[in-house]
Amino acid sequence: MRLVARCLRGIEWICAAELASAGAQVDAVAHRLVECSAPVGPELLDAGTADDLFLLALRLDGAGRRRAALPELRTQAERAEYRPLLAAVEAMRPVPAGAPFEVVASFLGPRNYSRFEIERAVGDGLERALGRRYLPGPLGVNEHPPLSWRVHLWDGGGFLGLRLAAAPLHRRPYRLSSLAGTLHPPLARAAAVLGGAVPGARVLDPFCGAGTMLLEAGRHQPAARLLGADTSMDAVRAAAANAERAGTPVALMVCDAGHLSLLAGAADVVLTNPPWSRRVAPAASLIGGLGPFWREAARVTAGRIVVVLEELESHDAAIRAAGLEPVLTQRVAVSGAWTTLGLLVRAGAERAVRDRLAAQGLRQGLIDP
Repeated sequence: MRLVARCLRGIEWICAAELASAGAQVDAVAHRLVECSAPVGPELLDAGTADDLFLLALRLDGAGRRRAALPELRTQAERAEYRPLLAAVEAMRPVPAGAPFEVVASFLGPRNYSRFEIERAVGDGLERALGRRYLPGPLGVNEHPPLSWRVHLWDGGGFLGLRLAAAPLHRRPYRLSSLAGTLHPPLARAAAVLGGAVPGARVLDPFCGAGTMLLEAGRHQPAARLLGADTSMDAVRAAAANAERAGTPVALMVCDAGHLSLLAGAADVVLTNPPWSRRVAPAASLIGGLGPFWREAARVTAGRIVVVLEELESHDAAIRAAGLEPVLTQRVAVSGAWTTLGLLVRAGAERAVRDRLAAQGLRQGLIDP
């Protein structure tokens, strides 16, 4: 069947590679969208870089900027054939007979109608086609009826899709505890994909916070060995609670990322999101800058270092002074703010890492040698 994944702006290419590794044929990549074809099965729901995944119901035509587009959207929604999509969803999870549905809309570019009007127009058409009750939003926080439809418009076109899972994929059941600055899970999964941990690899997060990076690394590579550190005992407790809920073994310690209590080469992969932003202030040895961390990261691993950090590019001199070389950088938009996803390696290892990434279909963002 044809599917559409929605993801963060900037990691579409990583989402496409992850879906391809799950057996999907990627057909198109666009702004926050990956369109693909695949047999419908639970393995698709393990694509952790996707914010959500929909069965493609309809390509919408004539989605112009004027209100005259609304009746046409209603008509197109009413005339489509939905039985195969409903059957596919019901094969994945229970859906009560006659269950109501919601519609969530989004669009690119200015229009003289709102997303709520799009939802009403498409919802009315679906109500006639399905013989089910449309529940106009907004519903309660994190509340969804058994069936959720997504409509997304751009100039002259758009798509209508039916959510495959019972809830958006970016919501992780393990998120029992959270902290200020906790990373969006699909971005953490993108970092794990770039980290490329193999079975048995030792994965370290020196700024583990609530454990999102490590738990996403564990979901991506269940045979990895996970170690987290943080200067905050509250953060370590939150990470432990989330790891227990996830059923993922994680070793945790209270430690300064600028003075790690680890032997040289103790980690194969470092995945981390340093608290160098407006939301979380630096602490301990890093109050004066991230220099000590870059040196420690280079000391404890000879493998890959994947970092999510605002204005990572401004740390280039300190990174190179620590004996590290940037191999890949990618700007990513999260909740309206931009950050940078970067991959660093020890100087001299750049070519081998570039070649392995290219072989995995992860070419975008690679820095020319």
